[in-house]
Amino acid sequence: MELRCVLAVIRHGDRTPKQKLKMEVRHPKFFELFQKYDGFKFGELKLKRPQQLQEILDIVRYLLNEIKQGTPDGQNKISEQQGKLMQVKMVLEMYAECYYCRVLYGFFSGINRKVQLKYQPHGPRKKSSETESDAYKEPCFLLILKWGGELTNAGEMQAEELGKAFRCLYPGGQGQYGNDSRGLGFLRLHSTYRHDLKIYASEEGRVQMTAAAFAKGMLALEGQLPPIIVQMVKSANTDGLLDDDNDARQYQRSVKVFLHSYLQQDRCLTEEDFLRLNPTRSIFIENALRFIENPRRMCVRIYEMIIKMYENVKRLKNMGTGDRLYMGETWDLAERRWGKLVKDFRHVKRSGEVVFDISKIPDIYDCIKYDLQHNARMLNLDNDSELNEDLYICSKHMADIVVPQEYGITTQEKIMIGQGICTPLIKKLRSDLKRCIEGTAEEENLTRLDPRASTDIATPYRHVRTRLYFTSESHIHSLMNLLRYGGLVTALDKQWERAMTFLSSVTEFNYMAQLVLMLYEDTTKDVESDERFHVELHFSPGALPCIQTTHVAGLGYR
Repeated sequence: MELRCVLAVIRHGDRTPKQKLKMEVRHPKFFELFQKYDGFKFGELKLKRPQQLQEILDIVRYLLNEIKQGTPDGQNKISEQQGKLMQVKMVLEMYAECYYCRVLYGFFSGINRKVQLKYQPHGPRKKSSETESDAYKEPCFLLILKWGGELTNAGEMQAEELGKAFRCLYPGGQGQYGNDSRGLGFLRLHSTYRHDLKIYASEEGRVQMTAAAFAKGMLALEGQLPPIIVQMVKSANTDGLLDDDNDARQYQRSVKVFLHSYLQQDRCLTEEDFLRLNPTRSIFIENALRFIENPRRMCVRIYEMIIKMYENVKRLKNMGTGDRLYMGETWDLAERRWGKLVKDFRHVKRSGEVVFDISKIPDIYDCIKYDLQHNARMLNLDNDSELNEDLYICSKHMADIVVPQEYGITTQEKIMIGQGICTPLIKKLRSDLKRCIEGTAEEENLTRLDPRASTDIATPYRHVRTRLYFTSESHIHSLMNLLRYGGLVTALDKQWERAMTFLSSVTEFNYMAQLVLMLYEDTTKDVESDERFHVELHFSPGALPCIQTTHVAGLGYR
């Protein structure tokens, strides 16, 4: 059997928590900026380029200076909240010394942050606690600043190490990782023009940086990642590979509404509830539901632990240690990160009813996982390890229900949402396999090994095509749902049944989770025979969690 093609869909590496800040702005300078970039045409403006982010920062600095100086302009025209302006300034200035930002984007990097301005001609929406006279009626903008979600140093190392391990899949790799040879057969294959490699990545910065770090490890490259991105990583968005349709989003919204309502109930879950929330009978979801027992009480418990985390961060910030947290995060931003979870997770309606925002569960799990992995010493989490591990385990079990079920609860929903998100990618994977099987005219135009230089090469006619697709968690979930529930293989196949049992036990598609398809050709079989080509499907749930909860054993990258 001769390896002909390797296709892989890979999630990005470890990242910082994604964060968002919203504030209303109405200073004339924001109207001038909105007009400059023709924002009134669509009523919305997205700013990511370095020059645009610099202009926002200049306006914010100007406003803060006017407030500080106490000028008439500052007193009469500035209604923006000073605290939020300070946070915007802090975020936009954060990581300004980052090498990647300087090389790729100048002073700023839209790879890590972006600003949206949404025009509100009649002023902001009136809050439930306001009267008509309390609310502003003049036109304003809703400024939305998004940051975080960038690849960490640990994530870069994960991607580079996986790239080195990936070599071992190829001829000469011996299927082993960790010894001195480390897939040198692959490097010989690639350096002698017998390997056709293309790498695609979505537009998110963390995904592109993951792809570059993976390529660095796989091809034994040297130097920084930005030049590798420019030279080797193609944007998948230009080919429409990561487009999704509105129908998929609509299905997801309806599923999220159902989960939000169902997980508010203050009662112990019954077998009937298990069947309603987990009709596909996934093992890990069943385990999570039994751990939670009463979803309302679990939300209360998680909320109380979030408050303790927030108070701990505030106490350490006020102690003024002067140390920065992982990846340069300031104590102010860490306090805001946990404070926002306290504010957003629990709401009190006018009637006095308390409602928990179930959609914040993944954010809570992200934050505690990140801090336990990277900030445990700085936040003194080791001194109260029982509390923090309890928050991690409780939020993890809630996330085990919320995250996968947001991509569909019933089999039909999972397929519909998966098709909406992954159809372009599925078509591309199918096309890649078909080209290898049938061969195309473009094969003749590829740079191949010159026969005159093949005297020392045992397999001069070997040629392998590799296509790597780096993406986010949503595509991994959707793709796996299509494979599991799309009727790819009959349920009577024992090997497939064992594989489905394994997937049913995997609690999380963590960072660097990957799906790998390998196409082999048996040259001893007839060209028209169905047995000439053989496809292997491999899967790994990715990196180990920071706290070893339940992790199913099996082959694959850990």
